[in-house]
Amino acid sequence: MWTASPENSTSTTGQCDGAGHRPLEMLRRRAMHPPAVGLRGGLAAHRTAPPQLSQREREVLRMWVMTDSKTEAAQRLFLSTSTVSTHITRIRQKYDDVGRPARTKASLLVRALQDGHVRLDELD
Repeated sequence: MWTASPENSTSTTGQCDGAGHRPLEMLRRRAMHPPAVGLRGGLAAHRTAPPQLSQREREVLRMWVMTDSKTEAAQRLFLSTSTVSTHITRIRQKYDDVGRPARTKASLLVRALQDGHVRLDELD
């Protein structure tokens, strides 16, 4: 259930939270118009290169953002939940290493959309 701001949520469904927020639509807008962070924390045209994710990391990432939980993603991929968690932790570390942190599921989804690991039509 969507209970926090889009930045802190782990939901990617299109359901409203009672306050009129539609998480998927907000993520789509953000992915289509990402801020480019440059020198001195301001906006700039420069963006760092995306991290190099393995095929399996991309597969786990895609499944996780398209499901409600790591447990569900693990079941669909025939993995343990801890294996999914390990992949997600490594993916987040790779984004941190290139200066593009993604600490929430929503921010990781935005990064995956920006870098072409997930397509919007896969999220419906």
